[in-house]
Amino acid sequence: MILQLNYLMRIFVPQTTKIKSTIVLKNKLPSFTFIEMIFSLMITTILLTSVPLTIKMIGQYKQIALENSSIEYEFFHSDFLKEQKEGAIKPIIKERHTLH
Repeated sequence: MILQLNYLMRIFVPQTTKIKSTIVLKNKLPSFTFIEMIFSLMITTILLTSVPLTIKMIGQYKQIALENSSIEYEFFHSDFLKEQKEGAIKPIIKERHTLH
């Protein structure tokens, strides 16, 4: 039994490999090389890892952009301090929360 299998393997294995190689050489299909596949995989992983970070950053910048009142208050505060240092404004505290 083992001798029969060895004989069959010696006959048919080289034939099948020869047939496979001739078929492969005849059918020249355009395909990716291994380096191209690694490069495309690298680009895909970089893009997929950067998407959640960009979504998180966009959410934070959106909150900051919606708070325009705080930015306007900062501009008002800086202008007020400049005028106060120049001596053009002398604030009078009338009550605890009001300036005149």
